[in-house]
Formats: sequence, C-alpha cells, structure tokens
Amino acid sequence: MLYLFELMNDVTSNTPSQSYPLDLEMLAAALRADTGDIATFFEVLAKKLIDILGERVTLEREGGIFHKEHKILRISVELGDTYLEIEKVQERVVCRQRHAVKGIVLKTAEVAFADWLTVLVGLLAEESRQNEATRKALEEILLK
Repeated sequence: MLYLFELMNDVTSNTPSQSYPLDLEMLAAALRADTGDIATFFEVLAKKLIDILGERVTLEREGGIFHKEHKILRISVELGDTYLEIEKVQERVVCRQRHAVKGIVLKTAEVAFADWLTVLVGLLAEESRQNEATRKALEEILLK
C-alpha cells in the first residue's frame, strides 16, 4: 500500500513552474505536509486552504458525541467551475475533480493525488493573478 507521503513526492515533477509567476513547486510543497499521517495532513491542508480561499472551502468532519476530536474526513474546494475534493476513506486518500457549468456538475473524475494537487496549485496560481487577497494569502504561506 502506498502511503500519502510517497504520493506527494511525485507532485513537483508534474508541475509546470514556467507557466505561472508564482513558484508552483514551492506552493505545492507548502500545501503538502511532510508526514505519513493522513489525519494530520488533512488538518494542515484544510487550514492552509481556508487561509487562502475562506468560504470556498468546505470541511466535513466525523460526527458522534463520543469522539474527543472531530477529525476532517473530506475537504471540498470551489474554484470557478472546478470543484476539487479530497476524502479520507479508511487509511487511504481519494481525490475527485468535478467540472460544472452554471452550477450543474457535468463531469466527475477520480484522480491521483499528484494530479489533484497539480490542478489545485494551477488554479490557485490563476486565482492569485485575479484576486489580491488570494495572492497575499499565498505569499504568506510561501514565506512561512
């Protein structure tokens, strides 16, 4: 079984850094956690995405009154007509990309983590060109 940190190592080799003014390799590295612990990765990723995108990030947490912690099970991100979702299913990560037109989802595809992160980073870079607040949030994450 591949662990999350093994999957994350492939991301920077798939990222075309010449296409964007931001250093996409640094952004991809900043968004992933250097850990094999999926729960910790989800917490770190969720915080970073909320810092960058605010209300366009939706979290689904595990429920139950007997749980001390309500760990994140799913993170959904809305960027224009693209919806990205990453979900913890047992001890593996499932990533989905949805394409919508006028709010109606036309296509849903399960994608590899490296591909999902590459799409996310590209969309964030595009968003940063159009939105000053997003650009500043990305810069803060890159400078940490």
